[in-house]
Amino acid sequence: MGCLDTDEDETLEPLGTDENNESSYDGLKAEIKNLTNEIEKLHDDLKSLESYQYNPPENSTLYFENYDYDNGKYYNDYIVEKNGHNLILKFVGQSPSYIQTEQNSENNNNGTDNSNCNGVQNNSTNGNNTNDDCDNDGIKNEVDNCPNTANNNQNDRDEDGIGDVCDLYPDTNLENYEPCTISHANFIIYNSNMDIIRQGTPPLISDSYERNCILKEQYQTNSYTWNEQFGRMWSEAYFSLEEEPVRMQIGSTILTF
Repeated sequence: MGCLDTDEDETLEPLGTDENNESSYDGLKAEIKNLTNEIEKLHDDLKSLESYQYNPPENSTLYFENYDYDNGKYYNDYIVEKNGHNLILKFVGQSPSYIQTEQNSENNNNGTDNSNCNGVQNNSTNGNNTNDDCDNDGIKNEVDNCPNTANNNQNDRDEDGIGDVCDLYPDTNLENYEPCTISHANFIIYNSNMDIIRQGTPPLISDSYERNCILKEQYQTNSYTWNEQFGRMWSEAYFSLEEEPVRMQIGSTILTF
């Protein structure tokens, strides 16, 4: 009951040998051939994928996105540019609320030539009320990057035209204002074997980084909290790696170059 009835003496013939069977030997050969072609195609696909993973293009760009629940849209958060063994990691997302979102034009008043040294332009031509070197450092006001503070060395680390001694942000070039982040996400760079090359936050694991942003005025205090937070922020990070990077992970997202 419930079983297939067979004769004990019945001999089972190999598939394709029964002349009355629709699955003829020729049909079976064709099916095997098709299956073999599919296997070879899959093998080629795997080979191509392996080649891509282990030999990424010399130049490639990855876009890491985040989701804006308020607008219901994805937006770019990080852009990673690869050039051989070198990476440039850029933050292009939204800065924290305490970061100024536009250039600060009040960083420093560079002064003007023929100034009365109180910030008032004097067009007098008699020479009695003018001073072409307000800070007496030997550099005339018109070319002095800190006309009201002596700095005859004219040091300007961030190359923004404002000397270090009078620049509120000597390491931040406000001409190149960019969004900043203090992301605590784990950044991981992998080689072709999925071995970790670098891991951590960009200010700690990069070869160098830039912070092209400033705190809003109300946060520009001596408060340790804000200064410490700001000191760990970054806009761009640069990597020069001994091994060629193949994959990049930010948080839980992994992308392949």
